[in-house]
Amino acid sequence: MPVLKITKEELKKRMDNGEPIVLLDVRSHDSYNGSKIKIKGASRKDPLAVDSWQGDLPRDKTIVAYCT
Repeated sequence: MPVLKITKEELKKRMDNGEPIVLLDVRSHDSYNGSKIKIKGASRKDPLAVDSWQGDLPRDKTIVAYCT
């Protein structure tokens, strides 16, 4: 499956419209813990352990991963 990019404006629009979206914060441990900025509702996932959690993702929702 191809990986598509989405702007923050498009993401907000989709969320405001009630689209079922799963947000994944895949920043490194240090980057995540050192940041005061976190998106409400996002789940923190270890980017070095994708194999351990990718199978748990729903297939009926849009998955948006971000790392900055």
